[in-house]
Amino acid sequence: MAADEPLEVENWVRERVLGSGGFGQVTLWRHKTKDEMIALKKCRTGTDALLTEKHKERWSKEVEIMQRLDHPNVVKAIAVPPDLAVLRSKLPLMCMEFCSKGDLRQVLNRSENCCGLCEAEVRLLISDVKSAVQYLHSMKITHRDLKPENIVLQQVKDKIVYKLIDLGYAKELDQSSICTSFVGTLQYLAPELFMSKTYNYSVDYWSLGLVSHEVITGVRPFLPNMAPVSWMTHVREKSSDDICAYQAQDGSIVFSKELFHQNHISSSLKYHMEKWLTSLLEWDAAKRGRAINKNKELEIVVFDMIEDILSKKIVNIFSVPTYQHLSYEVDDSTAISTLQLWMKRDTGVPVEQQELLLPSGQPFDMTKEACQCWVPPDPHNQSSKPMVYLFLHGSLAIGKVTPSIPVTVGKMMEDPRHRVEYIHQKRAWAHAVFFLRQEMELYQTFMEAYRVKMLHIILNNARLNEQAQAVVSRLQQVEAQFHLFIDSLHFDEDEAKRIDFFPEHIVHSWTTVSSALSVRMAKLKEVVSQLQSKCDVVNSRTIDLQRNTCIKRDHEVLVSLLETGQKRYDNLRRRPKESRQERTDNVEMVKVVYNCLKHRDKLLNDNAFDTHLQQVVDVQAEIEQLWNPLRSSLQVMNKVQMELRQMQLDRQRDIWVQMTPDRCNGFTRPTNVTESRLTDQPVVITTSKPLSTSMSVSNGEDEVPTVVPACEHSSTEHFPSCVQPSRVPNNQSFQEPANQLAASLLSCSVLDSHCDASVMINDNIALRYATQDLMNESFQHYRRVLSEDQSLDWTFLEKRD
Repeated sequence: MAADEPLEVENWVRERVLGSGGFGQVTLWRHKTKDEMIALKKCRTGTDALLTEKHKERWSKEVEIMQRLDHPNVVKAIAVPPDLAVLRSKLPLMCMEFCSKGDLRQVLNRSENCCGLCEAEVRLLISDVKSAVQYLHSMKITHRDLKPENIVLQQVKDKIVYKLIDLGYAKELDQSSICTSFVGTLQYLAPELFMSKTYNYSVDYWSLGLVSHEVITGVRPFLPNMAPVSWMTHVREKSSDDICAYQAQDGSIVFSKELFHQNHISSSLKYHMEKWLTSLLEWDAAKRGRAINKNKELEIVVFDMIEDILSKKIVNIFSVPTYQHLSYEVDDSTAISTLQLWMKRDTGVPVEQQELLLPSGQPFDMTKEACQCWVPPDPHNQSSKPMVYLFLHGSLAIGKVTPSIPVTVGKMMEDPRHRVEYIHQKRAWAHAVFFLRQEMELYQTFMEAYRVKMLHIILNNARLNEQAQAVVSRLQQVEAQFHLFIDSLHFDEDEAKRIDFFPEHIVHSWTTVSSALSVRMAKLKEVVSQLQSKCDVVNSRTIDLQRNTCIKRDHEVLVSLLETGQKRYDNLRRRPKESRQERTDNVEMVKVVYNCLKHRDKLLNDNAFDTHLQQVVDVQAEIEQLWNPLRSSLQVMNKVQMELRQMQLDRQRDIWVQMTPDRCNGFTRPTNVTESRLTDQPVVITTSKPLSTSMSVSNGEDEVPTVVPACEHSSTEHFPSCVQPSRVPNNQSFQEPANQLAASLLSCSVLDSHCDASVMINDNIALRYATQDLMNESFQHYRRVLSEDQSLDWTFLEKRD
């Protein structure tokens, strides 16, 4: 902190120095009363005399450029508060928004990021930085100093936003100024800038490629332990598709077309990023970031390429049987069957034995496309959890999976006491931290898969209980309908026997049908009772699984081992430079890795937990086995209901067949029925509508109309006097019309041959209407008792000869 700067200026308090360069210094100022903080950049006192006129002009121009830029990924310049204007020297001050989350270098220096950032952070950072660079180029500005120190983090609501700072300062500097002002940053300069060649926007492409490689893998791509002059001598010999180079322990230089395997991005994204980095890290500046178009001309494609890559739908899958992460690129046309074939290729799990579950516990909808499981990246959630969990149907066991130990870690474990150089030891320990994190995340993901499976079982068990309840409820309805049918049948049988009007074989057929139906109903009740008992058992077992204490796994040990490994890596990285020349052994880190492997085997070979997992699989199988019997029971009950209805109609048809004019022509009007009795006959009301199931039945003292089918002549004058329309009180017993009808039938005498035919026909019709009214009254009575609508359609009576 400059000694000549005051600690306070009016309402502003100087907090600390945020950073400094060759001439400039950035300090943080806080307002005393307002919740406001700003970053103030100015020339350090005493350097004015060292600046040439060109430097001073450049400083003023940078302030001017910053004030006219407006982009969410470029740090925003704001007006200098009047109180702080007194700090201005001969050169203008630059006041900027304060980005409170530090810079990218601080993020990369964290031990947990020694092998790169997680995929969500990589996507967000590259998208933001690319957007900023593209904007600057559209404003005819070349940054030239793109590096982690010049990428800062700002908290915007719940999201981290990456922003560029120090814009354009190096654009007009000559070679000597570059060497002075870019101390420690030459590693990110494009070759043509370093060698004082002419340049264009492609210098920022090179720097963007270096930064992108570092955030993915944790290291710069080209010989990061060498000075730029040294590594550029080697890198200039690389092929166009080489994207990294490293020095082996034997001193040889190895080039690679792939990213280091120790990273935290999916394999699908890794493939596309390698193609993009090939374009960014092209040594030839004329070709860098460009591709030949249809007109055989070079055009800039670097921005469109990364936009296309970041917009791809990549589905992350965790395979439980093989204990591994998978990722596949899908689009709106990718079929589920295609995704399953890819998984079969990579895991060996046959398609017919694959069980795919979403994080919600719901199964895949096999009628939709594969992109149904894809979830857009959430900038508020930095975790990269699987979008799909792959299970082997009928098993939760993990096969004998060999841990994926990095080559450098394997060599380190072969001879822990072997002393190695600092640069190789640092990289090996970084890979050890990566391995510790990998094993911790694998087991945590496996436990998450277990929870998804349990959620799936709980949901299925809940649906099973609902189905079982629906079956029981339907059975009660069928039983009520069956009892009504039996009571009605017994009534018809008793009346048929009493009046001796129906042939014996018809009544016998009714009895036979009812007996067979009674046997079926008894069997149905027995089956439903057994299914209900099994559902209760499964429900109880599901609850027991949720209460099982063995699921409280001690995987926290893996977390603790990772933290220990990170601390030891931090200690190694902070080793003083003078002691880095000494070779040291790897015993400390090997102990941590060994304990991790030991505990991993303990977790994956826990007999108690394996037994619990088998119980989970068994319960799922029991639930699946009960679905079909329950569905079949519903189908059987639907069929029984239809048969009951049909048998009821058949019996009514038998009755009405017997009530034909041919059978009734031998009877006369009852002679022992007085006019007073006839006035109490059941109501017959003409209507043009059939008997409707929507008729309401009152339970009070209100009168209930009875309905008969309409005929061509609806006037009451066509009815015989004995059956003129009237109303029957609701509380009148329906047995009275039955007794009257029976008495009429038994007391009638045979007409002589001279009887008036028209009178006989009218009386016969009246008798049929009275019988219908009797049956309507009977059914309405049962409806009042059982609250069921069992009305029948009598519209066929409307047709008269």
